[in-house]
Amino acid sequence: MQQPILVHALMDTNLQQIIDRLSKKYDPTIALDYTNPWELTVAVILSAQCTDKRVNIVTQTLFPFLADSKNVPTKDWNTVNKIHNITRETTQIATTAYMEIGTLEKLIYATGFYKAKAHNIQETAKLLLSKYNRTIPNTMNELVSLPGIARKTANVLLSELYDKSEGITVDTHVKRIVQRLHLVSPKKIGGTIQATFKTNGITQSDYFKNASPEKIERQLMNLVPKKYWKNFPHFIVKLGRDTCTAKKPNCSACVLYELCPSKRDI
Repeated sequence: MQQPILVHALMDTNLQQIIDRLSKKYDPTIALDYTNPWELTVAVILSAQCTDKRVNIVTQTLFPFLADSKNVPTKDWNTVNKIHNITRETTQIATTAYMEIGTLEKLIYATGFYKAKAHNIQETAKLLLSKYNRTIPNTMNELVSLPGIARKTANVLLSELYDKSEGITVDTHVKRIVQRLHLVSPKKIGGTIQATFKTNGITQSDYFKNASPEKIERQLMNLVPKKYWKNFPHFIVKLGRDTCTAKKPNCSACVLYELCPSKRDI
């Protein structure tokens, strides 16, 4: 009889310890503020290359503006009025679809890449009105067909809005930290730009900055049990903001210190 491969058992045990420790330290709620599906969609699009903290500051002004029917251009309000049961969310979608693109750009300027984001948000709003009956789609294929929504964004929306786990969200924190924890193979993630660190005077590999999120996601999906797919990235993101930062991780305060193969000298 073939003997079990112990490294797999060790990997599973280590992963379970990682998840257990993170779940005791952090709550798995998303850091973006929103009150309805359209607000979450907008916030997630804005979060590309921008911190959630800054997005939340911007949306404090943006969301009330979109919810005010006075900001729907007069020439388009008759179209909106034909919609039955107009809600705050419906008004927000309509305002987004019909407002001047320059106004939207100014409102989201602080999140960066504001022209592309404004275009994508507005085009998505138009599609929700014309094709999806003002409802955020609930399938991966439909979501990634919308402007500005790639697989990472779609994973967030499916998980948060529909409690569906079709994958694991891989953002910049997840990409960095799962490499530091050696949960993914560096040979299978497509990276070429390497970050390094020194320990005991020896330079060591830290993580690949340009590793493929899609390749990392596929490895994680094979490793992480599906019941953790929703919460796992939230735990990792909060760890990344709290202690496991990109340039100077605070290893001495990290809940995973004893388990981390990339820990710094203390």
